Amino acid sequence: MMSVPTVSELHFVAVDQDDPLAEPLLAELTVEYATRYEVPAHAVEKWLRGHPAEEFVAPGGALLIGVLDGQPVTGGAFCRFDAETAELKRIWTDG
Repeated sequence: MMSVPTVSELHFVAVDQDDPLAEPLLAELTVEYATRYEVPAHAVEKWLRGHPAEEFVAPGGALLIGVLDGQPVTGGAFCRFDAETAELKRIWTDG
Protein backbone atom coordinates (compact mmCIF):
# COMPACT_ATOMS: atom_id res chain seq x y z
CA MET A 1 0.00 0.00 0.00
CA MET A 2 1.32 3.44 -0.95
CA SER A 3 1.95 5.91 1.86
CA VAL A 4 0.48 9.36 1.22
CA PRO A 5 2.06 12.32 3.04
CA THR A 6 -0.16 14.03 5.57
CA VAL A 7 -0.82 17.75 5.72
CA SER A 8 1.10 17.90 8.99
CA GLU A 9 4.27 16.92 7.08
CA LEU A 10 3.84 19.90 4.74
CA HIS A 11 4.92 23.33 5.92
CA PHE A 12 4.75 26.72 4.24
CA VAL A 13 7.43 29.35 4.15
CA ALA A 14 7.22 32.94 2.94
CA VAL A 15 9.94 33.67 0.39
CA ASP A 16 11.05 36.43 -1.94
CA GLN A 17 10.47 36.08 -5.66
CA ASP A 18 14.19 35.35 -6.21
CA ASP A 19 14.44 32.67 -3.49
CA PRO A 20 15.59 29.24 -4.77
CA LEU A 21 12.45 27.65 -3.28
CA ALA A 22 10.34 29.76 -5.68
CA GLU A 23 12.28 28.53 -8.73
CA PRO A 24 10.14 25.43 -9.48
CA LEU A 25 6.96 27.52 -9.18
CA LEU A 26 8.23 30.14 -11.63
CA ALA A 27 9.77 27.60 -14.03
CA GLU A 28 6.66 25.42 -14.25
CA LEU A 29 4.34 28.40 -14.49
CA THR A 30 6.45 29.69 -17.37
CA VAL A 31 5.87 26.46 -19.29
CA GLU A 32 2.16 26.35 -18.37
CA TYR A 33 1.42 29.93 -19.40
CA ALA A 34 3.54 29.74 -22.58
CA THR A 35 1.72 26.58 -23.65
CA ARG A 36 -1.75 27.72 -22.64
CA TYR A 37 -1.53 31.18 -24.21
CA GLU A 38 0.75 30.19 -27.11
CA VAL A 39 3.40 32.79 -26.38
CA PRO A 40 7.19 32.42 -26.23
CA ALA A 41 8.47 31.06 -22.92
CA HIS A 42 11.10 33.81 -22.68
CA ALA A 43 8.34 36.45 -22.77
CA VAL A 44 6.39 34.69 -20.03
CA GLU A 45 9.51 34.31 -17.90
CA LYS A 46 10.31 38.01 -18.28
CA TRP A 47 6.72 38.90 -17.33
CA LEU A 48 6.65 36.57 -14.28
CA ARG A 49 10.02 37.68 -12.95
CA GLY A 50 9.41 41.31 -13.82
CA HIS A 51 6.26 41.58 -11.73
CA PRO A 52 6.83 44.03 -8.86
CA ALA A 53 8.19 41.75 -6.13
CA GLU A 54 7.11 44.19 -3.42
CA GLU A 55 3.47 43.24 -4.09
CA PHE A 56 4.24 39.79 -2.67
CA VAL A 57 5.74 40.80 0.67
CA ALA A 58 4.23 41.50 4.09
CA PRO A 59 2.18 43.22 5.21
CA GLY A 60 0.24 43.51 1.95
CA GLY A 61 1.09 40.18 0.40
CA ALA A 62 3.18 37.05 0.42
CA LEU A 63 4.73 34.40 -1.77
CA LEU A 64 4.26 31.11 0.06
CA ILE A 65 5.97 27.85 -0.84
CA GLY A 66 4.80 24.50 0.54
CA VAL A 67 7.77 22.32 1.43
CA LEU A 68 7.64 18.55 1.90
CA ASP A 69 10.80 16.62 2.83
CA GLY A 70 12.89 19.70 2.03
CA GLN A 71 11.48 20.05 -1.50
CA PRO A 72 9.07 22.73 -2.79
CA VAL A 73 5.84 20.99 -3.87
CA THR A 74 3.23 23.74 -4.00
CA GLY A 75 2.93 27.45 -3.69
CA GLY A 76 1.24 30.65 -4.57
CA ALA A 77 1.13 34.33 -3.91
CA PHE A 78 -1.38 36.91 -2.85
CA CYS A 79 -1.52 40.67 -2.82
CA ARG A 80 -4.02 42.81 -0.95
CA PHE A 81 -6.18 45.44 -2.54
CA ASP A 82 -7.69 46.62 0.74
CA ALA A 83 -8.46 45.30 4.24
CA GLU A 84 -11.06 42.84 2.90
CA THR A 85 -9.87 41.96 -0.60
CA ALA A 86 -6.85 40.07 -1.86
CA GLU A 87 -5.96 38.48 -5.17
CA LEU A 88 -4.42 35.00 -5.38
CA LYS A 89 -1.69 34.68 -8.00
CA ARG A 90 0.97 32.24 -9.14
CA ILE A 91 -0.84 29.17 -7.83
CA TRP A 92 1.26 26.05 -8.45
CA THR A 93 1.35 22.38 -7.44
CA ASP A 94 4.12 20.05 -8.53
CA GLY A 95 2.77 17.55 -11.02
